[in-house]
Amino acid sequence: KLSLSDDVIKWVYMPYLQACNNAMTQISKVNQGFYKSAKPKDQFIRNYFNLSTHKETVEKMPNICTVLTKDYLIQYLSLYNSLKRHTPRFRLWVMCVDETAYSLLEKLNLDGVTLISFSNVANRRLNKIQGERQLHEFCWTLKSSFISYLLKNNYNLKSLLYMDADLFLFKDINRVYHDWGENSLYITKLWLGRKWEKRVGKYSAGLIGVKRNKIGVSALQLWRQKCLKWCYDRQEQGLWADQKYLDAWPRRFSGVKISDNKGVNAGPWNVNKNYKVQVKGDTIYFNDQELICYHFSGFRVVSEDKFELCNRKKLSDKSKDIYSAYIDDIKNSIAQLKSVNYS
Repeated sequence: KLSLSDDVIKWVYMPYLQACNNAMTQISKVNQGFYKSAKPKDQFIRNYFNLSTHKETVEKMPNICTVLTKDYLIQYLSLYNSLKRHTPRFRLWVMCVDETAYSLLEKLNLDGVTLISFSNVANRRLNKIQGERQLHEFCWTLKSSFISYLLKNNYNLKSLLYMDADLFLFKDINRVYHDWGENSLYITKLWLGRKWEKRVGKYSAGLIGVKRNKIGVSALQLWRQKCLKWCYDRQEQGLWADQKYLDAWPRRFSGVKISDNKGVNAGPWNVNKNYKVQVKGDTIYFNDQELICYHFSGFRVVSEDKFELCNRKKLSDKSKDIYSAYIDDIKNSIAQLKSVNYS
């Protein structure tokens, strides 16, 4: 097993990669078919390195990652489109768990997106876990492994913000980074009552920020080890999914930013009698704070014009403006996906 340090990649491998690229350019001038580019899909890549993203100096823009299956493709496209609408520059790293998701997104060839197939990072343990857990449980398990994989193999990724594919931006994602600041870890409160907090945890695993420093990597590796061992959609010995592990972070690690902004990663569990939703111009206010991103957990596309807004709880009428904006975008995403699916 080979583990390369940042300095080795930067000062030894980078010059070699550049020299190889120059050699390929020279060869192609006399024989264009000599070098055939191979796609990384369907290959296990232990030490992944993306040269093009390093040329883009990705550390100067928000880097977001997500894990998805074909069932979340439409919502993922709405997440991407909302990022594109509100954020000038970003890099979105996407792990596709199944072949359908990968092939369709590859056809779309979205600007600022780097696709990673599950087969690129699969190992014996993950393959075994995949056969033992439900699909959504397996995706929860993969979050920490995917973040670890990206940070380990890309030395200029100074931070990563993980977002579930059913999140949606109403404002620039840089506002979340501003809220995060220089802290090593970033988590958001669920704002639940004591009963539900005891069951599912204090903090959301749908939006998590990790800096590429000692504290961030230590917390990430511990979370990964625990998720590999146990990550199920049930309450057991004080655990639930990948989420309740986060309750220990503020006690165990320094440099944890717990966001107090109720406009970041709000969800259907928050739209109740205790919360106030207002619209002023093109801005939605959530308890007097601008709604930056909303977690459309439990949303389901039934058909092109029929949707289940939330399969987890009854929604308040206060959520009408939030969901109306999302449905408009979802319809555009359906059309976008259909255009490539039938091409």
